Amino acid sequence: MRVFFVFASSKKLVILLPFLLHSLLSFVRLSNPPFPPPLSFQTLYPNCSSMAIDLLKKLLVFEPGERMDAAAALNHPYFDNMKANSKIPDPPICR
Repeated sequence: MRVFFVFASSKKLVILLPFLLHSLLSFVRLSNPPFPPPLSFQTLYPNCSSMAIDLLKKLLVFEPGERMDAAAALNHPYFDNMKANSKIPDPPICR
């Protein structure tokens, strides 16, 4: 990366300005490379069910406001089979 010194003279600033802009733009281009297209979850996890992939998509959303919360995740159809097969014991009654 090049370092330029800016002097008080406006003539020198006008001369150096194009070089400064070019260096700044090339630095920004190098530090922010384009992202590759995302891989689908079906490609990454070919043996997962469609319900599991749907749950993953909803849990791994970048924006927190759009992301599924824990209560909604536990009510997702992916867990229906587990709820049906497990009996939750009744709480003890104190007398």
